[in-house]
Amino acid sequence: MRLQLALLALILAAYGVSLGRTANHGYVWDDVHEIATNPVFDRPLAEGIVLTQTERAEPALADLPALGFGYDSYRPVLFASYWLDIQLWGRDPRALHLVNVLLGALAILAAYVLARRWLGSSYALVPTALFALHPIQIEAVAYISGRGDVLAGLFVLVAAYACLREWTLVAALAFAVSLLAKESYLLLPIAIAALAASRRTRWRNVIALVVVAVAYLVVRTLLVTTASQPAFGRAALAFPGYVLDYVRIVLLPFDLSIERVPRDFAIVGWAAVAASAALALVLYRRFGLADWARDVLVGLVWMFVLLAPSAAVISTMHVLADRYLYAPLFGFGIAIAASASRLASCRPGLARVLSALCALWAALVLVVAWRQVSVWRNMSTLYRHSAAVAADSSRAQYRVAYLEIERGRWDLAVPRLERALELDPNNASALNNLGVYRLRQGRLAEAESLLHRAIAANPARFNSWLNLGLVLHAQGKREAGCAAIVRALAINPRFEAARVEEARLCGR
Repeated sequence: MRLQLALLALILAAYGVSLGRTANHGYVWDDVHEIATNPVFDRPLAEGIVLTQTERAEPALADLPALGFGYDSYRPVLFASYWLDIQLWGRDPRALHLVNVLLGALAILAAYVLARRWLGSSYALVPTALFALHPIQIEAVAYISGRGDVLAGLFVLVAAYACLREWTLVAALAFAVSLLAKESYLLLPIAIAALAASRRTRWRNVIALVVVAVAYLVVRTLLVTTASQPAFGRAALAFPGYVLDYVRIVLLPFDLSIERVPRDFAIVGWAAVAASAALALVLYRRFGLADWARDVLVGLVWMFVLLAPSAAVISTMHVLADRYLYAPLFGFGIAIAASASRLASCRPGLARVLSALCALWAALVLVVAWRQVSVWRNMSTLYRHSAAVAADSSRAQYRVAYLEIERGRWDLAVPRLERALELDPNNASALNNLGVYRLRQGRLAEAESLLHRAIAANPARFNSWLNLGLVLHAQGKREAGCAAIVRALAINPRFEAARVEEARLCGR
């Protein structure tokens, strides 16, 4: 036991040394408008805690009737954690990063005690180390706005541990906190049902978690409205391919990116599901379902069901985000540990060879993780890495172009904008900004065409309407230009730039 604790301390130390470097990082990506410049955190907690995610992240836009948001959520625990940080330390990103690192360390401890209770052997360190040190976990911790995944994962692990200890009330409370931090792990009751079927816990725990899940859905329905529903059918068909892609990334984590485009693995994924089911049936008929086999099966169920709710987001956004695998990775680690324990007992010679190969793989993974933390240092390092790794992502190319635009380097931005449109002709942001550049060049016909395409891609994009109005005015089409500016104000009456241009050009 002392050796296990020493190794656990070593895992925590490696995690702390690697992720502790984020204390010198700044705000990146959505951190800027969601936290750094968001005025909602200056209001009392009681006011902010009732807001939905969209109302918190986009307070200036959330109540505009002309804008319809395709997805929204209710995450009061996440909001409260940010609010408390800001009250204590202000908006210094260093403090918020350190809180993320601390929460991640607590999740590692929760992963260890759960694995120890689940497996009851020294192999508990396998899923713990994978959960703690794999580079795919870095996004959730190094990205301040990824805290929802860390909090949700921490309390899901606590809930599962409470189920194994038969602490039903604790399990229900922890699951509720997880859902109110982020709703990603809504299907935890299915994973706990698999544990109950394997005689690891009692069915009363499953019932308690189902009650919590239903209560959460009722509250969410009352508080959250969206303009559309995710394409659940399409996501379900693609889901096995997403899982297969994530397994590939875990084994070969060399394309970590905030804009990684999912590969078309749907057919291969379903074929893998069918082959796995057939193999499991053959093995069951020959050997029965031993404890180790049950642990492998339940671990995979954990991974699949905790990842499943993210499939709709992946399908809609077309991005295979690292942070979606935060808690599901633990189940994959359980399956690996259970398989390793069986192999070691049956084929010790082969197990030694595989252990040596795993050690080499682990060393490679640690090097990748060390380098990946640096990617999150600032906006430039993050976006440029994303564009380099996900070269087929239109959004990744646009993000780098926007960095260049902010620096006034249009000569470097334009090739990126054009590449973004080659990859996705309906990238409204790239169309809008390239239209602005053509306006500056005096190439008005091209600018008008680009802005019309931007509006066709996103009719609610009010800044594109304003830019179109300016182009039309520059062409002498005053009436049409004023109509476009009025349309921008109809979508967003608080759009001050449009109001100024309306007064200047339209005499209103």
